[in-house]
Amino acid sequence: MELKLKNRIITILNSETIQSILHLEEFYFQKAKDSLDYFLQLEVKDETKIFLLENRKNYNELKQLFEHDAELTVFGRAILTVISYCDSRADRKNEFNQYDDFRTLAMASVRMNFWVKQLITYKFERTFTNGSIKNAIEYLLVPEGNFTMLSENHRSQLSENLFMKRYDKDTFQNDFINFFRGFSIVVKNPKNYTHLLTRITYNISDFWKESIIGLISPDGTGWQENVIDNPEAINYTTVWNHRKPNIPGKTLKLLKSCIEDNGFFRIFYSYDYTVHYVAEVIDFVIDQSELDKADWHNYYKNISWDGDNFSNYNDGSKNASIVYLVNRFYRVEPINESNFTYYANKRYPSVGSQAPVISYKTNLEIQKQNIMKNQIDLLRYKKQIILQGPPGTGKTRLAKKIAKQLIDSNTFNTKTISVKTLTKSYIQSNLKVGQKIQGKNDTEFEIVDLGKNVVLLKSEMSKPWKPSYNKIIDSFNNKLWKIKGRTGGFKSYEDALAKYFYENHINSISEEKQSLGDVKDFQKIIQFHPSYTYEDFVRGIVAKPNEEGEGIIYEEENKTLAKFAEDASNDSYNNYVLVIDEINRSNLSSVLGELIYALEYRGEEVESIYSVDSSQKLILPPNLYIIGTMNTADRSVGHIDYAIRRRFAFVDVLPEKLQDDSEIYFNANDFNKVSLLFNEINISKEFEIEAVQIGHSYFIVKKEDAKDETRRDELFKIKMDYEVKPILLEYVRDGILIGEYEQQPIKNYIKSL
Repeated sequence: MELKLKNRIITILNSETIQSILHLEEFYFQKAKDSLDYFLQLEVKDETKIFLLENRKNYNELKQLFEHDAELTVFGRAILTVISYCDSRADRKNEFNQYDDFRTLAMASVRMNFWVKQLITYKFERTFTNGSIKNAIEYLLVPEGNFTMLSENHRSQLSENLFMKRYDKDTFQNDFINFFRGFSIVVKNPKNYTHLLTRITYNISDFWKESIIGLISPDGTGWQENVIDNPEAINYTTVWNHRKPNIPGKTLKLLKSCIEDNGFFRIFYSYDYTVHYVAEVIDFVIDQSELDKADWHNYYKNISWDGDNFSNYNDGSKNASIVYLVNRFYRVEPINESNFTYYANKRYPSVGSQAPVISYKTNLEIQKQNIMKNQIDLLRYKKQIILQGPPGTGKTRLAKKIAKQLIDSNTFNTKTISVKTLTKSYIQSNLKVGQKIQGKNDTEFEIVDLGKNVVLLKSEMSKPWKPSYNKIIDSFNNKLWKIKGRTGGFKSYEDALAKYFYENHINSISEEKQSLGDVKDFQKIIQFHPSYTYEDFVRGIVAKPNEEGEGIIYEEENKTLAKFAEDASNDSYNNYVLVIDEINRSNLSSVLGELIYALEYRGEEVESIYSVDSSQKLILPPNLYIIGTMNTADRSVGHIDYAIRRRFAFVDVLPEKLQDDSEIYFNANDFNKVSLLFNEINISKEFEIEAVQIGHSYFIVKKEDAKDETRRDELFKIKMDYEVKPILLEYVRDGILIGEYEQQPIKNYIKSL
């Protein structure tokens, strides 16, 4: 096992989630097992059993009866409960799954009609079709001998790419366990062991899992318009191709995996190297036997298709090699094929062929990338920008994304170097009382004593001094003895010792690996507030315990900006980004002081009111970038004067209507309703609409927080009741929103949303 993978697994094993399962006394899926046991033992009348077996394929009909028929309601609740613990995309999961975290065996994306058919078949006939559903039930029946990796395609990829052997269902359990045997994993409840291994395995999926999102298919014959316009295709339609996709064996497996993971894959239909149509495919077959097994006409209603005979799929001159079942077919704004990334480094296919696609960029993503590029170019030119806009437009998120883009281009973002590290114990072991140390200007120091926290030194011309080990180490690490004019305090003493160790012990001092920088080194995020001062941000005086004796000493020291500027000055190869959230909440003129000049004249010295290391000089280097965020709706914050405004470029970040994507759901309906409130009639003349209209983030729910539509809608309602309405009502109290809307006081309309 390669070291990188081994270290990743060790890190995962130490994570909070995995540790909680390791030490769990009960079976992690006990409620799921109990629900299956109850379902299998549930008795029904003979006529009910016959009815269920005859209608096992008709889920749409059965789910109505599960609601309204007394006996079938009990049965229906039992079967839906089992499914709610097995598949995170199960119907009514949040109603029947009794875990607080709504945990499920997997995100199997198996359609409900297949779950119901298989479970009814197993209950009454004790037979199963191989696949995810069988693997789920076998796991709940015998957790110690099965895994919550339900997908056969995932098991095959895991075997081939991680276990380095052909997938064999009979040996899979031993292969899985043997791979992790060297980590000596001990669980409190043995039933949790195989699920724990599955969790770890999905956390290292980049080491074994291959994936595609669909196919690109050049076809300019124009039939797609008829499919879009066909009213019979409202639910489902079938499309076919006379050729199988490129790399057919591997591609077909990955397409099955994509359906299992996401519920569908996409076919991107193109002509003239540009995609114009998209089909979302929920199933496919390659011959008559697979078509018979799929049994689409019993599982899906209102299909526009050519029937149950595979030979029917033809146009007179070409016959189908693959048939797809599609539940969405739509036109898109043209997307150039150059925005697609192909599997196995393939290229744009010839007409009639289909190439597997790993990823692509939508026009919206391309537009956002162009906007981001413009913002980064502006920041590189101006050195400091302010992202301004009303609440909820994602200003802070955008600032972090811009910072990441700049930092990702850094030369040493992931490199490490070996650094000689002086330690207290090394100093104590390599100095002796009476030893002479050479200082500056022919001064000679004698070691008087080696204390717990300090070294006692004296010269012929002075009384003993007590530089601390920490200050000696700091001087050594940063070669402070080389700084001209560095005098005062114990500096000559600590510098003499640091120089001594550097010149006489450098080959004996051990090395440590230190990162030259990662994101946290190159980026800092702070938030301003009304009481923030120059002494908090640039330089100030701090009280410290006296390491050389009793009492407290006061020292001038660099604060956030000066420290960060010094780091950037010492590392001209890399970009450093300071993000200042709510930058206008402080008195900027007071906080920045003389740095107002330094912002414009990068690399030039300015005089600070405080002296650090005997120097009042401050420099803002050209590789230090500053991004501020400003809420334009808040009139209570400090004013930014014209002199400061001239040093910054201001970028508007305004509300925008989003779309659902792989990470978020967007509540477009409520976004539109709220946006209509922000008009010339209902906004006070004292305000500009774009300065106060609340942003899109109020209407976003992350998909990781909403595993199904029910939970999504619950979260939308929570955000409306506890985030959107309160700020709108605050706008009414502040006189921002005024008048009536839809023939009622605007306050009443807001409450009714």
